[in-house]
Parts: sequence; structure tokens; C-alpha cells
Amino acid sequence: MINILLNSTNFDQEWAGQTLISILRPHMKTVILPLSYDYGWASDADDWRIRYDSGSDYTYDLLRPLRAYGITEEDITLMDYYSEDPDEMEYRIEHSDLLVLLGEDPDQCMERLDDLCLISAIRSYSGIVMGLSAGSKIQQEAYFKTIDDDMEFSYRQGLGLLHGFDLDTHYVQDVFHIMGIIRSLETQNLPVVVMPEKGGIVISGNQFALMGEAFVADERDLDELYLLLESERDR
Repeated sequence: MINILLNSTNFDQEWAGQTLISILRPHMKTVILPLSYDYGWASDADDWRIRYDSGSDYTYDLLRPLRAYGITEEDITLMDYYSEDPDEMEYRIEHSDLLVLLGEDPDQCMERLDDLCLISAIRSYSGIVMGLSAGSKIQQEAYFKTIDDDMEFSYRQGLGLLHGFDLDTHYVQDVFHIMGIIRSLETQNLPVVVMPEKGGIVISGNQFALMGEAFVADERDLDELYLLLESERDR
């Protein structure tokens, strides 16, 4: 299995393309599985079909970066879990080359996968798993979730595809993200892969490649992180 962790659909840009061009091949059989179901995202069948209609701006933005690698609309299945049964979805996943998981909230993503009985199928998948936003976080054995207003910090169980590091997506230098990284380092004693919007990571076995502005923070960075935290709090 190869795992690609990203924030959004900007992976057709040069910062990602120089790495992904050797991984994403033309005409790969691709399954896209949208998982978040907040209102306005895909909260019911009608809303899902409006959002993911083949002519919608959202679907165009979702498919555009894949086209840059020669993966055409004919190669892509956008999984409609309101009309397909779990066995059919499991079959489609098993027979694909690339599985794209996306969503906004990792807890909701895991709940949806559990409801669809697809967790085992994904854990045994042998192809390439690409995550966008929460679709990246849930690939971990456990992911941390920081709540912006009261800084509540907790770990939730993920898919268990990746081990040995934590992940901070959509990173910007603010109190919210810096505190999350600090708490992750202090509670888990694992390095944290930090992904600004133009950042990502590819993992294959014991090898990994950072893309774009992504970087790794570890315990040696704690002093600097605390200084950054105080600086942001003083703003």
C-alpha cells in the first residue's frame, strides 16, 4: 500500500506534481469516497447528488487534479453510498488502483465508514490510498482532534493504516495549531508531520517523501514551539 496525505485538491500544482507524477499513472481505476455528511456537504441523498452532480463546480474541482495525471472521468467512480449497497462498494474498492478518501470532520468520516461496513475492506486494500483533509487524518492508527474554542484535546481511533507519527493538517501558524502540535508531542512522544495548504506526504512501507511546505516537528522543537505559542498569544 502507498499512502498519500494531502489537504485539498491542489495536488496538481508543481509542489506536489514532481513527486506524484511517478505514482499516479494515466487511466488508473479510481474510486472517490466522500465521507463527511454535514449539512451542505452531503447530508442526505438529494444534497449529495446536487453536490456531486457531474456538472457541478465541486465535482469539477475534485476531478481536475486527477486529470492532470492522465486519470480521466471514465476511469473514476464517485461512490454514491445512498444508492449502492456495501457489498457493491467493497467490490469497487477492492478492484480499484486508487482510493480517494475525503471529508471535513474525521469523526464523521469514521462513523460513515463504520455505518457502511467498509473499514475492513480499506484496511486490507493493496492499492494507493489518497486522503484529502480528514481523509488523511483517519488513515492513522489514532488521530488527535483539537477543538478551537476551548482547546479540548483528545485522540480518536482511525483506520490504522499508518503508525509512528502524528499529523496536523491545514496548518497555519496560530495558537490552535501550535498547541495541538505541542500536546501531540508531549502526550504521544511521536514526530508530527505538519502540512500547510501547499504540503503533503507520500508513505510507502518504511519510506516517506515530504512534498511542498510540509515539515516534521519532534520533541527537539518543543522550546521553539512554546516561543511561537507565546508570540501568537501576545498578538
